[in-house]
Amino acid sequence: MMKLNFPILEQSIKIERPTVLVLEEVQTFANMVKSFYDYENCNLKIFDEKYKPIKASEILVITDIISFELNSTTVLKHIYTDLEEYLNDNPSIKTAIEQVMMSLNDIISNEILDHELDLQTSDMTLQSLFKSLNLKINSNSESINEKITDIIQVFKYLSKKKLLVFVNVCSYLTKEEIQETIRYLSLNDITSILIEPRVVKGATQYILDKDYFLTYGNVL
Repeated sequence: MMKLNFPILEQSIKIERPTVLVLEEVQTFANMVKSFYDYENCNLKIFDEKYKPIKASEILVITDIISFELNSTTVLKHIYTDLEEYLNDNPSIKTAIEQVMMSLNDIISNEILDHELDLQTSDMTLQSLFKSLNLKINSNSESINEKITDIIQVFKYLSKKKLLVFVNVCSYLTKEEIQETIRYLSLNDITSILIEPRVVKGATQYILDKDYFLTYGNVL
């Protein structure tokens, strides 16, 4: 569980698994989204249950579900790191891979000795190997609902991420799909917040109306 503090709010918001926050006033909604982008230099503060501040690097913010790229550089970097840690726990496999990498490096180094240009190589790393192999997430999602499922699955393996933030994602989903997304987030034990500009039917939510009055409850 986390807590979110924002100047316009009279009380902190509890972020659990998951939390829906509706901000009906347009400027407030815009300021909240902007604050997540500039998290280190804004008045938005998020703390864990021990009141330890959550870092910007620990938050994954998705403001445009349609254009979000699962195989972004940031996501792949985390996956490569996790794979490297996995190989560290399997020394025989890691040793075999490193031997192949060394052999490949030796072959290339020998071949460029007689090249007209003065060329040099650097030692290949596991990270560079993953990149050269074009290692990426295989995603065949055809709907936005399926894409959300893929994002949740990926987020589970991003060990340094603690909070998943969706912005305006409910606008693309039916009532049943929203409920399915909330259930799936909860089943995967993911701390998440869905920030919306309009009331979300079929979900329990915080609603900050245009008069800045905060309520909490289920909207049928």
